[in-house]
Amino acid sequence: MDEILLYEIATERVDGNDGTFYFEVLDAVGLPAAADLYAKGDLTQDNAPRYSKDTLEPLRTWIESVRHVKTSKVLIPPTAKLDTDIVRFVGFWLSNLGLKQKQVGNHDDKTYALDIESLKRLFDRTLREGA
Repeated sequence: MDEILLYEIATERVDGNDGTFYFEVLDAVGLPAAADLYAKGDLTQDNAPRYSKDTLEPLRTWIESVRHVKTSKVLIPPTAKLDTDIVRFVGFWLSNLGLKQKQVGNHDDKTYALDIESLKRLFDRTLREGA
């Protein structure tokens, strides 16, 4: 699986600039690495890519950089809210693609991973429709 599959997933339900937004979100949560593991038959909840508020910082920076030029249906919260709730914001947009996130590790870590069952359904559907 490669960047083309990621783009197909990102654009399957959206148009124009929204596809770019989803592409950035999926990349930030590690979907390309998960796709590689899935293709090898090695994707488990234990090795699913993990992310946190800190690892989502490049996504938050990108969102801020395009905030003023963005012409899409994606509603971006105020900067202060985005700073504190980036994981919730990402989770909302992932759910629009049928993906679920789950907290992993101990409660203090606030580390998340994509639920692999929802990932497998998304990969299977995308590959089936693309074939």
